[in-house]
Amino acid sequence: MALPTQVVVDLTTWNTTRERSRLPAQVINRYTGYIDVLVYPNGTVAPVTIYSSPASFGLSSSFIHFWLGERSDLAAPSTLVTSSPYLPVLQGLAPTRLNGLELKGEYRLVTVFTRTGQITTSENMPFDNPATPANGTSYNLNLPFTASQQGAR
Repeated sequence: MALPTQVVVDLTTWNTTRERSRLPAQVINRYTGYIDVLVYPNGTVAPVTIYSSPASFGLSSSFIHFWLGERSDLAAPSTLVTSSPYLPVLQGLAPTRLNGLELKGEYRLVTVFTRTGQITTSENMPFDNPATPANGTSYNLNLPFTASQQGAR
């Protein structure tokens, strides 16, 4: 699918902190780095492992999250902070933490359920506030993904 030129799939932290797109290793070709999502007729996602067995998807690989955002909001993970978030968050949530960087444009989350093939789209997902985390002790970087994983649209 072609996206408008100002829209990108943010893969900056897919294999580290997973703050944006979250992709299981089973959909990434380890030799080329290409991402292929092939869906069987029964709805399950076909992994690109050697034997392409759907049983290779564990619970941690039950979802494929593609973070769509504006090119102007794309940023390299900050090396100046020592804990999450390493990427910009919404305006007004501790903007000085990442040298004033914050999400200013639109963003969406496209989630593919690997067991059923269901696809949901979420927009304006909530973020935890790094200055005053909801649980009182640490920033919850899973908050933007929670509603989508529960099937909310």
